[in-house]
Amino acid sequence: MLGATIKGRDEHGYPLEGVDVVPNGPRTPREEETIPRLVQLLQDANRRADRANQLKEDIHRKYLQVEKENSALKCRDFCESCQKKADTTPEGLTVETCRKCSENRQTIQSLKLE
Repeated sequence: MLGATIKGRDEHGYPLEGVDVVPNGPRTPREEETIPRLVQLLQDANRRADRANQLKEDIHRKYLQVEKENSALKCRDFCESCQKKADTTPEGLTVETCRKCSENRQTIQSLKLE
């Protein structure tokens, strides 16, 4: 039957004219589960994206708070000598201030307790 053709179709089984109409057969259980499963996956992805955006906003808000506190610490009043030390000390190293400038300042220990 390899060489035989069906009336109105070519040797590969395609129609000679018009559109090949494929009858709608019964759906398999797997096909019926596909769309609800895709919808569920999309909803899950949207929930994760919303949560990620919320976390991103929280982190940004916390970053701004830390930046604000850091700026406040940098702008505190120092005497001329301590200000010069703070300006010339490389970033990451500790600046040792005089007794007057260090009064009423938070220490590492007080920050840990806080």
